[in-house]
Amino acid sequence: MIRSFRNKALQRFFETGKPRGLSVQDNKRIGRILLALEAASRPDDMDIPGYRFHGLSGDQKGRYAVRVTGTGALHSDGTMKTLSMSS
Repeated sequence: MIRSFRNKALQRFFETGKPRGLSVQDNKRIGRILLALEAASRPDDMDIPGYRFHGLSGDQKGRYAVRVTGTGALHSDGTMKTLSMSS
């Protein structure tokens, strides 16, 4: 279960389905990824073909990312509960 968002546009999209403010165009893909994250209870649950799930390194060790576009990604803490988005 997702408990918090660090990106207000991402939270609004998750709660209402309105993509206003999202920095990526593929809203359907983001929706599928958010549903998978909502159902995930551990990081390995996100290792889905096509999602390019990977652990981060350096000072971000213990966090994970799922590729949304060529340069955009959703990032999660190790508990899969807090989300942020980069573009």
